[in-house]
Amino acid sequence: MFVLLLLLISGVSPLTVPPPTNVTVSCRNDSVSVRWDYGKQQPETKFKVNLQGYDWNYENETTEHWCDLSHEIWKSRERFLDFLFVSVRAIQGGNLSKAADSNTFSFNSLKEVDTTCALDFPPVDVYVSESGAAVISFLNPFHFYRRLKQTIRSEDESFKFGVFPLRNHTMLKGEFGGCCPATNVTCKLDVKLPINVTCVMLKGEMFYRNGISQISVNKTEICSQDQFEVQEVVLAVLLLSIFLIIVTVIMIFICKARAWTMLRTPLPKPLIFDSQRQPLNYDPNPKEDISQVSVENPCKSLHVTLEEDDPSEDKKSLCEDSRPCEDPQVPAAGSYSSDRECLYDRRELGSEETDDDSSDNSANTDCVLIEEEEEVSPYDRGHVWADMGNGDMVRGYTESRRT
Repeated sequence: MFVLLLLLISGVSPLTVPPPTNVTVSCRNDSVSVRWDYGKQQPETKFKVNLQGYDWNYENETTEHWCDLSHEIWKSRERFLDFLFVSVRAIQGGNLSKAADSNTFSFNSLKEVDTTCALDFPPVDVYVSESGAAVISFLNPFHFYRRLKQTIRSEDESFKFGVFPLRNHTMLKGEFGGCCPATNVTCKLDVKLPINVTCVMLKGEMFYRNGISQISVNKTEICSQDQFEVQEVVLAVLLLSIFLIIVTVIMIFICKARAWTMLRTPLPKPLIFDSQRQPLNYDPNPKEDISQVSVENPCKSLHVTLEEDDPSEDKKSLCEDSRPCEDPQVPAAGSYSSDRECLYDRRELGSEETDDDSSDNSANTDCVLIEEEEEVSPYDRGHVWADMGNGDMVRGYTESRRT
């Protein structure tokens, strides 16, 4: 009877949601996150994350198995210096599981917690001279971490650090301490290192409320370069930069000088072409071939007869042979044909002929034979004057080349 009653009670009881497991908070430098495991997760499963402080809490829901808490912890120094833990619940269909708590943690090194979070040391510059004097400088952690810079309140916050000489990663005797107020952007310390020691180890604590709360800064090791070597490198870079600047300026002047010497002299105004005032209208090229020589009647003979005594007769007669030319080619030198063109000219024009040896009172004439070995322009031939009658003089061309 009792077993049956238990079965009836369990049948009407709500569905039990299993809680998450292995809820763990981890902090790496200034990043804080929580992770957990869940074996029987269903598609509608959600997780409710609750970050719990001394008198405050933060809640968030997610479907992932982790949650970033950094943006909430670094909102104020009361939060990252407080005693903190995280609880996670699973949600399925409106039903909540039991809370699963994480490990306790805090950035305050004076709190008794499971996990004490610490920050990394900012980058350090160390310069060691030949005499062993070393200059150590770095950016103040209060200013190096942007989230901490927003929480600075007064000068009761400071960073105290120690410098320890190292040889082969072994710490030597002698410690140098320094203190840097939170308002200082850079921390600097001059120390005297043992001979042939160029490496140091640094570690420090960030003090709040005059030391009531502290944040640990992890130790770091750094070795120095010789100060003179660094200066030589800086000098070499500076000289190289100056040389490059000078070369660049010289090249610019050379290019400008060449461009100036290569400028063309502007054309006179009459030679400047204006497309608006001078339209480009050209006649098309003729389709027919243009020949230098045109022969209309190749077979003709020209006879010029000058008679002084009879002015009524024509002083020049032109006779053309009507017989066509069957062979237009020029025959060989020394042969003559009646079909060739002969030009008879009086040797002296405008003078009276009184030659007694001439019985028919006719003028001495010369016959010039043209042997056309090649096409010759009329302008390249010899010029003669002929009387056409009534005092009309014309210029004719001989068949010989002009010399």
